[in-house]
Amino acid sequence: MMRNRVVWVGALLLALVLAGVSSQDDGKAQLEKAKYLLETRGDIEGTLKILTALVATPTQARETAALAQYYIGVCYEKQGAQAARKAFQDVIDRFPEQPEAVKLAKERLAAMASSGRPAAQASDELRLRKIWGSEAETVGAISPDGKQWAYSKDGAGDLYVLDLSRMSDRRLTFDATYEKPAQFAGESVWSKDTKRIAYVWYNKEGGLDLRIADLESGATRVLFDQKGRQVDPFDWSWDGQSILALISDRESQSLSLISTKDGVEKVLKAMPPRTKGPRMIMHAFFSPDDRFVAFDFNNESDFFNRDISVLEIAGSRDFPIVRHPAEDVLFGWPREGACLVMTSNRSGANGLYTLKWNPAGAAEEPALRRPGVGRIIANGMTSQGALFYSLFSIRQDVVAAEVDLETGRVIVPPKAIVQSFEGQNSTSEPSPDGKKVAFLSTRTDAFGSMVDSDTIVVHDFVTGKSQAFSVDIKISNFTPLRWSSDSKSVLFMGRNAGGEYVYKKLATESGKVEAVFPSVKGYFPLISSSESVVFGYAENNSRSPEFIRLETASSARSTIWPGPVRAAFMSLSPDEKYVAFVTSEEAVRSLHLVPSAGGEPKALWSEAFDKKNENEVFYHTGWSSDSRSVFVAKRDAGGKMHLWRVPIDGGAPVKTGISGNRISSFSDDLPTRRLVYTSGDFPVSETWAIENFLPKK
Repeated sequence: MMRNRVVWVGALLLALVLAGVSSQDDGKAQLEKAKYLLETRGDIEGTLKILTALVATPTQARETAALAQYYIGVCYEKQGAQAARKAFQDVIDRFPEQPEAVKLAKERLAAMASSGRPAAQASDELRLRKIWGSEAETVGAISPDGKQWAYSKDGAGDLYVLDLSRMSDRRLTFDATYEKPAQFAGESVWSKDTKRIAYVWYNKEGGLDLRIADLESGATRVLFDQKGRQVDPFDWSWDGQSILALISDRESQSLSLISTKDGVEKVLKAMPPRTKGPRMIMHAFFSPDDRFVAFDFNNESDFFNRDISVLEIAGSRDFPIVRHPAEDVLFGWPREGACLVMTSNRSGANGLYTLKWNPAGAAEEPALRRPGVGRIIANGMTSQGALFYSLFSIRQDVVAAEVDLETGRVIVPPKAIVQSFEGQNSTSEPSPDGKKVAFLSTRTDAFGSMVDSDTIVVHDFVTGKSQAFSVDIKISNFTPLRWSSDSKSVLFMGRNAGGEYVYKKLATESGKVEAVFPSVKGYFPLISSSESVVFGYAENNSRSPEFIRLETASSARSTIWPGPVRAAFMSLSPDEKYVAFVTSEEAVRSLHLVPSAGGEPKALWSEAFDKKNENEVFYHTGWSSDSRSVFVAKRDAGGKMHLWRVPIDGGAPVKTGISGNRISSFSDDLPTRRLVYTSGDFPVSETWAIENFLPKK
């Protein structure tokens, strides 16, 4: 895992730089931040603001100021402004002793002189543009001509097409409903001539149809409907006669062609049945001559590794073109460029690559076209070679406030515990002695790509210092951390490369991570501080409501909550005598308490809610440090969460002054009245297009 540690250390160092450890380092950090905003986010205005301040600072290091002046020219150049020439010339005139910046500026001026215009206006330069943000639909498919957007409108479920020039909708289906029995549209793919759309339809029988909508006539028809089989469409052939799809059931899955004329299936490649995790094939595309299909796939023994193969349709020959211990994801096979388009995290950051291949020879090494694209979801490619994609993110931070728990009054307002890696911290757990807090930091590298292992941060309230530990495993931010009773170790559960849950312990003084309990079939998110007991479900994918206790030494099991509905948002009290959880039955949401050794459950709070609007219900649970009260988040009619304290002795719930869009992981230290929790925001989504990145023929 040496590469993982190197990537993580790089990300940590970047965070330290951005925090500003000295005035000189702060200038370099601001320059890196400006370059990131410009090259990855396309934020020219924000970049210019930082760069201008750097150049204007008299105490700034000459090397940093010179490079800042150079990047001011780059910003102007991207805007097509004539001021770019002056900005580059200023580098030469004002910083003649800085060879790197001067060399770069002269090269830019030479390029502009040869073209007679700012280089950024050249038609062959890679371009990145933002289509829209969270105010619009970011889950959809771009049409091949780049003029229309097909999507299932949120809240309606019908299939719509958005005209991007007029920003007007056209509705293609009219019978979607989320009322039981529900039916609604899912993912879609366009025909290459932009005249038809194939889309998934979740029908009232609980199955999935593949349907086709004709944009000229407005008619829709069912193309493929086989009970018990799921169809996931990938691509439409260039001749319009076939749709490439993954068809699966409980026994098998196959990459198949579906005739657009009569819905007849032709199996191209049979795959082993999926037993766990995501589907094996996530993306597949036709070659421009319809002779081959390319697809990416994962091995069930390693969910974080994906490879790419090309399959000959007529002869069924399989060409393994990408075999690499990285996550290589196929994004398209455009007609222009004579290559495949993919993303890969092989360099640490998730970058956009192209890959040239022909059946007569071996595939070339993937060529990096743009680094740092982040974790993106493809929305399709246009015939002009533009890739549309979406980015999703959720901001979460661990905060502390001082609260009078008797009255709920907030004495000291919430404030983030640490300012590094803002927006990526969650799942907090104070130590039993009240001096520290451990939390999960889902970190990214400088380009916004996830690193391969998660980080546990331990913050010391006494010293004000934080220490980060890479734990070489992926931890869900829904999985609680647990301190040992002596406040020297943190216990946690994560998923290994094979997708199995394992339990480990981090010694916070030495940084050593060791396994404490082997993987077990099921999902057991709660672990006792002694490592002797875990709580959860025996079958992770089962709908069985039986919540059980498992002794780690003997594997003895006992039922904690038999149902009839599943327990959710579970938390173990600090004294480990009780488990709190939430249930939903019919139109009633309830907060329960049950002895951790087994016994009669007790309902602490129950409220009815409108099934059509599940806003005013309970969510996450937590505990006071004396184990006498349960914290629970409850939404109001507007969707905002408020923190309540519920005494376990039957006293009335107390509403605190703590609220937010998303709050979770509540716990307090009574002597200091310090309440620690995770505060988050609603998911943020954006859609972007990247153009002119394909290699020239």
